[in-house]
Amino acid sequence: MILDVVSSVPVEKLVVSFGRYKGKLLGSLSSGYLRWLSLQIDGFSVWPVLAKQVLRQRDAFQAVSDQGSGGPEVSAHSVFSSHSVVPWRKFLYGLSTTRTNVHPSTFASLIRWCGSSQNLLLGYLAHHHILSHGLEKHQLLQGLIIQMYGECCALSDARAHLVALQSTDVSPWNLMIRTYIHHNNVKEALELLELMLQQQIEPNRTTILSILRMSSESLLIHLAHYFAVDVGFVKDIVIENTLIAMYGKFGSVDDAFQVFKRLPESDIVTWNALIMAYAQNGMSQMSICTYMQMKQECCFPDEITFVSLLDACADGCALREGCRLHVNVLSVHLESGILVGTALVNMYGKCGLPEYAWQSFNVICQKNTVCWTAMITAYAQNERGNDALQLFTLMEQEGFCPNRITFVSAINACGIIPNLSWGEKLFNRIKNSPLMEDIKVSTALINMFGRCGKLDYLKEIFDNLKDPDVAAWNAMIAVCAKHGQSKYVIQLLNEMTHSKVRPDIITYTNILSMCSSAGLIHEACGIFKLLEDDCGVNLVEHHQNCIIDLLAKAGKLGEAELLVQGQPIDQSSYIPSMTLLAACNNHVDVKRGRQMVQLLFKLGQSSKNYDIIISGVRAGHSVYRITQHSNESSNKPLEGHQGKSLIRLGGRVHEFLPNDMSHPLIDDVYEALLILTTEMQREGHFSCINQRDLESFNQREHTGMLASMLGVISTSPGKTLYITKDTNLCSICHMIIEYMSKVSSHKITIKDASCLHEFEHGVCSCANVVSKVSLLTLSMTSPKSNN
Repeated sequence: MILDVVSSVPVEKLVVSFGRYKGKLLGSLSSGYLRWLSLQIDGFSVWPVLAKQVLRQRDAFQAVSDQGSGGPEVSAHSVFSSHSVVPWRKFLYGLSTTRTNVHPSTFASLIRWCGSSQNLLLGYLAHHHILSHGLEKHQLLQGLIIQMYGECCALSDARAHLVALQSTDVSPWNLMIRTYIHHNNVKEALELLELMLQQQIEPNRTTILSILRMSSESLLIHLAHYFAVDVGFVKDIVIENTLIAMYGKFGSVDDAFQVFKRLPESDIVTWNALIMAYAQNGMSQMSICTYMQMKQECCFPDEITFVSLLDACADGCALREGCRLHVNVLSVHLESGILVGTALVNMYGKCGLPEYAWQSFNVICQKNTVCWTAMITAYAQNERGNDALQLFTLMEQEGFCPNRITFVSAINACGIIPNLSWGEKLFNRIKNSPLMEDIKVSTALINMFGRCGKLDYLKEIFDNLKDPDVAAWNAMIAVCAKHGQSKYVIQLLNEMTHSKVRPDIITYTNILSMCSSAGLIHEACGIFKLLEDDCGVNLVEHHQNCIIDLLAKAGKLGEAELLVQGQPIDQSSYIPSMTLLAACNNHVDVKRGRQMVQLLFKLGQSSKNYDIIISGVRAGHSVYRITQHSNESSNKPLEGHQGKSLIRLGGRVHEFLPNDMSHPLIDDVYEALLILTTEMQREGHFSCINQRDLESFNQREHTGMLASMLGVISTSPGKTLYITKDTNLCSICHMIIEYMSKVSSHKITIKDASCLHEFEHGVCSCANVVSKVSLLTLSMTSPKSNN
């Protein structure tokens, strides 16, 4: 009769009902219902062939029973595979049709499989058969059932099972507490701990360690500490070592040291825990001091000690201490070990010595993916992108499989060179794999394509992230801002504020810098007001400087001056004062320009050994120069910082340095530039540039322009050229490259120190907001505004 009823009910509804009312159903379900439900698991419907399937599965289960040890007890370890649901479904069906004793280890394998595969329905059925066999209080099964329900996120079922056990054994209670903490249910864990004490179940070391090791917040560490003191575990060295480690993990270094100080004796684990606590919180000097004290007390370091110390030196860029540790490592012959060797590679890489990192890498005996990744990362961190990619290739040739961090470092290396073809190869390998959902990998891809000027994939990569963090949002905003996509940047900010991710200082800095470059006064002022009202973000100097720069460029010198005057008169006032002074130059505001010069004198700029020459503040036909004298001659010309440019053509990278005439095609480049600039002069393109600046313009120092012209004369029209420059483009270079893209039909993408320019058909993506100031003023106002 019941088979006729359940046959008309959808399996999804039965599953929900079974999960909701299983307590009532398990006691009253007939074997026919259980048989039907078992056969429906994983969508395996057998109603059309029910009769044949029943007989076949009953015979199969009976055959398993006959393979037992001559008695009625069945052990399924050697018969059923734990990797598939079908054998377990057949097994449960057999239990519903025959009366056979089952060994507890068989149920243990089934329960473990239900938990690992998160098959809650099958877990319910297995639990029912365990109850029907009277095995619910078996020492092994009672804990596994709690663990299974925890892995299936059915915490109420796990708690109900614990209550039903009425056990005075502390083990299932410890397991339930650990399950609660694993799911961040701290309140329930503490309530269960209190219930343990009420029922006079004495906590043991495992109880305390479960709370400590699974804790996800510092408050729970303190509560566990107080509880350990209350129940008399304060002198247990294992618990004390765990307390030191967990206090360090959550930044409570003082508490970690207090625990360490109270210990009557300390072993190597204790010392390592304290050293690691200091290292994790950026206190490299304290880690070294603790290590020295450890040696004085005749406690000899092990691999964990050196790894923690080297990581501390790496994070603090403490090269001298790291080299001394390397000597100590050599004295105990640990340099060839995988842990210490990788730590040495990491330390030298972060301290800017990739050659030493390579030497340490070569000493490691049995290399693995982690040490290969550390060496690739060391090259990428030190802007040796080609070496990083060559090592990535060698790593795969040696048979090592790259992991998530390996791909991140390789992608970063592609952005450093930049090498778009390599980047696209890595992207094609990743995009159909689970790595595309990894935030760090996707963020690295966004940065890499942004540096290479390839925006086609950005939206696809970003939209593929389920929950992007603040770093992913900032990367997307920064790349789009540098490409002049102001409307999309504002849209991204709106989407970010409506998501669960809160903008930080970097977010606002990127957007305000973009508004300053694009001349978006209204948007910048609105964002600046939002920033002032945001209690979670501190207003920093750079934010105000962006607004001052924007107002100055727009000619709102009075409002810009108010912001400058609102800042304290110290060295931080130098940049905004120079920005406003340059604007006074452009807008011929002599009075306000003189006030800024007086402010600069108050800042004590005369103590610096260089000349600041402010030229071009015009009043009528007169031109005057305000010169701040240093100890050197005021007639000495102002020198700009030299910078290099790179362009990749035909698989080869061409490098241009200021005043470098070594390139084999340099004569052709200068000849083409002469023709181009002559035509521009004839058409009047240089009319807005000061004549003195034109006369002082030296083509040999402007490497971005030289690299662009090499690309134009070496490729056919319509090609896209990718150029990187480690300093900013000046206004004259910007104008020349715009005209170059117009007459040659090339698309020229240049990534300089602060912006990404896409020149096409005579127009740049930066909206022509490069300051039209003289070269001397440009060199003066920004330390990186050079050519």
